[in-house]
Amino acid sequence: MPSNKYELPAKVQKPIYISSLDGIRAIAILFVLFSHSVIFDQFTWLHNIGIEFGYVGVNIFFVLSGYLITRLLIQEEDRTGSILLSFFYIRRALRLLPALWLYLFIVWLLWLGGLLPGNPWYSFITSLLYIRNIIGHGDATGHLWSLSIEEQFYFLWPVSLVMLPQQNWRRLIIASIVIFLILSWRVYAFHNKLATYGDVYIRTDFRLDSILIGSIISLVERVKPGLFIRFNSSPLISDLWLFTGLILLSCWITIQLTISQFWGFSSTVTSLISGIIIISQCANYDSFGKRFLTLPPLVYLGKISYGVYLWQGLFLGYQIGIMRLFRVFPFSLILSFCSALISYYLLEKPLLRIKDKLRR
Repeated sequence: MPSNKYELPAKVQKPIYISSLDGIRAIAILFVLFSHSVIFDQFTWLHNIGIEFGYVGVNIFFVLSGYLITRLLIQEEDRTGSILLSFFYIRRALRLLPALWLYLFIVWLLWLGGLLPGNPWYSFITSLLYIRNIIGHGDATGHLWSLSIEEQFYFLWPVSLVMLPQQNWRRLIIASIVIFLILSWRVYAFHNKLATYGDVYIRTDFRLDSILIGSIISLVERVKPGLFIRFNSSPLISDLWLFTGLILLSCWITIQLTISQFWGFSSTVTSLISGIIIISQCANYDSFGKRFLTLPPLVYLGKISYGVYLWQGLFLGYQIGIMRLFRVFPFSLILSFCSALISYYLLEKPLLRIKDKLRR
């Protein structure tokens, strides 16, 4: 996932690390873990609530990724005069691919041993190619649909920025138009039954608006920095925006549980609210909300959230075959965290050092 290195739009001496963004990541992964703990064979009375929490959690991830990736690319352009795509993709590959390869290798071994039935061989191929949201099925790779959408965004958006060098206003306008078109298409398709519930949930043409909302936040921050200064004019104002965002998310989840006809708008609405929460953390204030989001457990969980998201897909699922022994709450969560920690310290963290050297 993208780094939390933060700079003001104007030229500054050094980047500022916003640890509270890791805290927001932690909240997102907790939403996903709660969702996947209740939507399968256990705690089924919480199924509908779990669906909504998972939806919101993934949207927070999407908005945060769009914001950080766009900010890093714009910073590189401001610093060097251009965006070097080759280094961008090398950095992304170092961050994302090894951990994914390790996860898929372990899942593949379990599948060969007959421990994961219902996961066809081509699901491993589509997961490696980041098209799992288009082709494939199976619970051990099903969660990789969101990573596929993010990677497809990484292939499309940086190229779009390169094609419009130093033209942030045009980039902003184009991204806004695309968001409007995706929203219109999703609402039209959903209400006219042109796509199933599952299609609307995982297809790129229905979900890319969430990541682009994060990109728009970064672009607005660059072309209109005064808006961000006014948005976070004091620690109290920043906290008000943070808690307003959290309350709005809670209200929207409640609405979705009772009035499902608004579902076609949900992705955009929850993403906009997530954007408010992210913006509230972009000022270097010692506020109550920032102190909460920078609690060491939350920051730590945010740092390892990529691995946690990968490995929970193996241990939080249907209780089939021998896997039912590992998919019992709370052992399923413990195994997810232990696997993520092993991946983080033995694989991801060493590669992150290489990635940071490349950035420098």
